[in-house]
Amino acid sequence: MGYSLKTSRPWPGRLFGESPRPMYSSDAGVLPLIIGVGVTIAALTAKSAISAYSKYVRLTPQQIAILNNINIKPINSKDPFWMYKGGFYEKMNETEALLILEIQPNEILHLTHDIVKKRHRKMMLLNHPDKGGSEYLALKINRAKEVLEQSYMFTNSKD
Repeated sequence: MGYSLKTSRPWPGRLFGESPRPMYSSDAGVLPLIIGVGVTIAALTAKSAISAYSKYVRLTPQQIAILNNINIKPINSKDPFWMYKGGFYEKMNETEALLILEIQPNEILHLTHDIVKKRHRKMMLLNHPDKGGSEYLALKINRAKEVLEQSYMFTNSKD
């Protein structure tokens, strides 16, 4: 059924009267190869799974959140800008303007034009080019004020 003997080839032992060694058909030799490859793949998969699990067990909740693109605020974080990675966006938005003028999250609900003007003045005094500050930062501070003044936050409270 699966194996067939082929004795047409000469066998060196025939010269001495021994019985010929059975040779199997070529398709029968593939089965051990397929089994070997399958066992190898299964072993490598198991090894990788065990390695991944052992690394996963050692991850902190913060690392798991980072791997899943979830932002978790640290429990004892007193810095309201802990998620800000630094640098400037190409086009300034309200979030960046709030960060530049150092307007805290708890002040956003009560934001007025006076607060924006005071924060703008404070930041310009600290970063004015005539006082050794950067012209680029001064431009960003001015743009932050403009963005917030044109913001939806002030649509009903124009002074």
